[in-house]
Amino acid sequence: MHQSQLASYKKWNALGRAGLAAEIAGTALFLASRDAGYINGQSISVVGGSLGLQ
Repeated sequence: MHQSQLASYKKWNALGRAGLAAEIAGTALFLASRDAGYINGQSISVVGGSLGLQ
């Protein structure tokens, strides 16, 4: 991501920063686990409280 894009993203994110891979990994691991075996057709947003895109 270009620095100007990152600055714009941070402005629209409630946490004021981009997410870390470790913060997204938990959701990915859950979806790949047996615990998520009955989940289908859903959108799970891991966006840190994104307020919208500019």
